Formats: sequence, structure tokens, C-alpha cells
Amino acid sequence: MVGNLLSLKWAYFVASLKRSGWALAGTVIGGIYGLFGLFMVFAIFMVQRGGEASTAQGSAVILGAVVTLLWCIVPVVATGQDSTLDPDLLAPYPLKPQEILGGQLLGSFISIFGMMTLVGAFFPAVSWTSPLPVAAAILAGVIGFVLLMICSRLMSALGMAIRQKRFLAEGIGAVFFLALLCAGPLVGTLTEGLFSPTWISTVASVVGWTPFGAAWAIPGDVAQRAWFVLVLRLVVTALYTTGALLLWQKVIAYQTSHVGNASGASGGRTKSGKWLGLFSRFPATQVGGIAAKTATYYLKDPRLNLNLLVAPGFLVVFWFTGMSNGGASLTIVAPLVGWMLAWQSTYSVSYDNTAFALHLTSPITGAQDRWGRSIGMSVIFVPVVVLVSVIAMLLQGNPGGIPANLGLGLCLLLAGLGVGACVSVRYALPVAAPGESPWKSRKNNAGLANALVQMVGSLLIVVMALPVWILLILSMVTGNAVFDWIILLVGPIYGSLVLWLGVRIGGGWYERRAPELYQDLTRFQ
Repeated sequence: MVGNLLSLKWAYFVASLKRSGWALAGTVIGGIYGLFGLFMVFAIFMVQRGGEASTAQGSAVILGAVVTLLWCIVPVVATGQDSTLDPDLLAPYPLKPQEILGGQLLGSFISIFGMMTLVGAFFPAVSWTSPLPVAAAILAGVIGFVLLMICSRLMSALGMAIRQKRFLAEGIGAVFFLALLCAGPLVGTLTEGLFSPTWISTVASVVGWTPFGAAWAIPGDVAQRAWFVLVLRLVVTALYTTGALLLWQKVIAYQTSHVGNASGASGGRTKSGKWLGLFSRFPATQVGGIAAKTATYYLKDPRLNLNLLVAPGFLVVFWFTGMSNGGASLTIVAPLVGWMLAWQSTYSVSYDNTAFALHLTSPITGAQDRWGRSIGMSVIFVPVVVLVSVIAMLLQGNPGGIPANLGLGLCLLLAGLGVGACVSVRYALPVAAPGESPWKSRKNNAGLANALVQMVGSLLIVVMALPVWILLILSMVTGNAVFDWIILLVGPIYGSLVLWLGVRIGGGWYERRAPELYQDLTRFQ
């Protein structure tokens, strides 16, 4: 039966590559990035070859633990993990938990990243010159990969349970998003430490006894002939593996016997209609209704409100970077936040998903739809950009730079909303469906085309602000503060003109191709 599951998984994998040329091209590009990462890991272990055994052991433990943690963290915050052999889907069939377990474990090889992870698991062997440590490294690679996949599946089950608690799921997602934004300085610090033997040995001495690093430390114990430590580590690794397998089997048995028992209980509760939220704050018109809906999305929908965290996230990142090297500037934070928030407008229709049908069946013109979405986003985005600009300049110790900084940030934001008013109605970019994790990756058979649209559209936002960039250059060259105030005046006005133009063009496109746009939305997988 395990063989049947593997054949089905392979058939699905091959079919996913054949569904379109764009999908295949995207897979190839992802594979190239993965191969580059594998090459870097291989180079790290080759450098360790013939060197200190403790350093080679520590490098294997740390890199192995990092990869294992990545495989564990992603399922908690994302639902984009391959679900072909999930117990929920296999529950109707007469399969034993052991068979599903075997299918999932062996099926983990049948994926691009699964294959690459398996290949990388054997790379620590190249850092040893003696046959015994090499053989131990190959055995450790198998054990480490098995533990990695077991931990990943257990965390995936945990992630499914967490996502049933909306507040907890959104909180964890927000923390992860902020951590991701702050990962740059952290990775820089870790990279510096990775070349310090003292740092490697200290960290590895602790991580090497955890489920994430125990298996990867085995070859080092063999090379150093620490037989007592080796026996103890083998026992610990065996306990981890056995315990994880038993727990995984119990989790599968529970999942297959409790399909459909997830609580979505809160859906039956209703609220009083006396207070309609933002809908009572906007005019009772078509534009006002769409604006209220859009603003409500950004305040309550975790797929959208996580994007607002880029503001405090970038403030922390650039402040930390400036403190660490003394040269980084907080000046770019407000323009960067304005640009990123504006780009979110290109997904506004995609986030509606099939609810976009309500727009099609309502007496709404293209211009009304475009203005409603743009105004709803502006109500949220403009105060964020203003606040970020003021705080960043004050932290920079340059309050006199607020006018130019704020003017550029608002110009990029408003001009970007104009670009988004066109792009969002011309191309349906794939996003997570309502109720799904914000990290869910969906497909529409045009992966590379989507990437090209995103790249060209994001660059177009920068280009559309060209007049303000020229004024900024004049201000920097002449040092005349008058240009700063001109930027503060011209930036929002010019950005508003671009927004007006984008709404007119986007409104016309909406009138012509709204039904086709809805068809594109229904193709998301």
C-alpha cells in the first residue's frame, strides 16, 4: 500500500510540472536557486576538510539544525506545504496509520526541496578524510533526514491545530513576519560567528543534544574517538527517533478518526447591527461602501494587516543596522514603506477571491470600484507613512529632513496606488484565499509571468515618481532647504495626479474585462 501511495505522489508531482510551461519554468528557476544553496553548503564542508574535528562537527550540527528548524517553522505559519498525502485526504480509504506514515515519510523524497535536502544531508561526509567518520556521516545523514521530516510533519499537524484558533494563529504569524523582517542583521551576526571556532563549538555543544542536531554530531564523535559520548549520543538519537515516530503515528491515527471536527464554532455568533464599524464612517455611496470594505480588510484580515507590520519592522531593522555599523540611514524607511504598501494595491481584487462576483452583479462602474479601493487603502496607508517618516527622521536626529522624506514617501504611495489601480484589474496575481494562512502559496499556472508582472510593476512605481526624485537630487546637490518644502508640496500633488490617471485607465479596463478577471480568480489552486 505504501508503494501505491508513492506512485500516486509521483504521478501528482509529474502532473504538476506538466500543467503549464510557466509552472515548469518556475520550478526550474527554483531548482537553480536550490542548487546554488547546495553548492554553498558543499563549499562550507569542503573548507572544513582536514581541519579541526570539533569545527567540522560544529558546522554540521549548526547547519543541520538550521535546516531542520526551517522545515519545522514553515508548516506552523504556512499552509502551502505539500498536502498530497495528508491524513485528512486519506481518511476515507482503508489505510492503516503505519501505511500513511510510511507513505508520507518516503514521499518526502518526491519533491524538489525534499530531494535537495536529502542530497545536502550527506554533504558533511566530505569534511572527513578517514573512512570511519565518512561512513558515520552517511548514516547520520539518513537519520538526520528522517528526524527532520518527522519533526516537520509533527509541526505541520500543530500548525493545523493552531490555525483553528484565529487569534493565536494571527499572533504567531505576526511574530514570524517581524522576525523575518529582522532576519538580515541576525543572519549577518550568525555569518560572522560561523567562522569563529569558539562560537561554533559553544553552540554545537548545546544544539548537538537536541532533536535538531543530535544526529549531525555523530560523525564528529567518531572522528574524535569520543566513544562514551558517541554511545550516549546514539542512545539519545534513537530515543528521539523512536519517540517521534510513535508520536507521529498517534497523530495520524487521531487525524484520520477526527476529520471534520475542527471547531469553527464562532461562526454562529452574530453582532448587533447598531454599530456598522467603518461602514458607518464612510458615505453611503458605491465608492464609500467599497472604501469601507477595503479599509476593514486591512484592519481585520490577517492576509492584509500583516503587511502593515513592515512599518515597525523596517524601523527596527534600519535602526539596528545603523547602530551596529554607524553608517546605515533611516532616511529610506518612509519611501520604502510607501512603496511596499502601494504595491499591495495590485492584489486588491485577488484578495476578494470569488466574492468579486458581488462587484460584477452590483451597479458599480469601473471608476467607482477603483476609487473605492484606492480611498480605502489611503485611509490606512497615509497615516502609516506619515508616522514612519516622522519617527525615522527623529531617530536619525534629522528633524529638518522630514519635509523631503515625507513628500517622497507620500508620492511613492499615491503614485503606487495609481499603478495598482491598473495592474490589479489587468492581472489576477495569486494570493491566499479568505480564511487561509497569509503564508499560503497558491498557483494560477503562470508562475514566471506573475514574477515578471511583479518586477515590472514595482519598478514602474519608482519610475512614476521621477519628478520628485529629480527635486530630491537638486536638494541634495544644492543643500537648499527650499527644495525640501517643494518636495513636501509637489510629492502628494503629483502622486494624486498619477493616482487619478491610474483610476481612469484602470476603470476603463475594469469595464472591458471584469468578467475575464473573475475567471482568472476562479483558476487559483
